[in-house]
Amino acid sequence: METSLQKNLEKYSDYIEPDVLESFKNFLTTDEISKVQEEAKKIGDTFGAGKEFKNLLSSDINEKNIAETKLVNSFHNNLKLLVQKTWVEKSDETIKDQLLNRLDTLCNKIELKKYSETYAETLSVLSESVALMFGATDTSEEDFSEYALRIDPLFGTFWCFIQCLPKDAQWDSEKIRLSLILGMSFLANY
Repeated sequence: METSLQKNLEKYSDYIEPDVLESFKNFLTTDEISKVQEEAKKIGDTFGAGKEFKNLLSSDINEKNIAETKLVNSFHNNLKLLVQKTWVEKSDETIKDQLLNRLDTLCNKIELKKYSETYAETLSVLSESVALMFGATDTSEEDFSEYALRIDPLFGTFWCFIQCLPKDAQWDSEKIRLSLILGMSFLANY
C-alpha cells in the first residue's frame, strides 16, 4: 500500500503543498489513534474546518456528539443542495434522484454512528456527487484530479485526499470516523 500511496501522492506534488501531502500520508499509514487525530487536525485546518473540527475530536462526549450532529446536518443539507442545483440531462434525472435518496439514507446511518458500515457507501456517494456536479464520467481518472486542482486548488486538495482513501478500509472505527468527518467537513462548507 505504501508504494501505491506514495505514487498517488507524488502525482499531485506539483499542485499540493508538501506538508499537506505529508499529513495525508501520515494519516493514511498510521494506526496509532493519537497520531491519526493529530494529522486529522492538520488536514481539517487545510480544509478550513477550524474550531468546529477540533470539537469533533473532543474528549467530552457530549461536545463531540453535538459537533458531529451539526456536521452531519450541514453536510447533508449542503451536498443535497449542490446536487439538486446541478443541471443534468433529462436522461440523468433518475440518477440524480437516486443519489439524493442514497444521501438521505447514508446520513441517517452516520447519525447512528455506523461509520464502518457506511464508509464504502460514503466514498461512492461522494464520487458520484462530484461526478454529477462537474459533469465528469469518471472522477477516479487522473485527468479529473488535475482538472479539479487547476480550477479550484482547495477542492482539488480535498479530492486528492478522498482518492487516496482505500475503497475498503480495514481500520479502527475511530480512524474510519475521522476519514468520513474530514470529507464531510469540507463539503459541509463548500
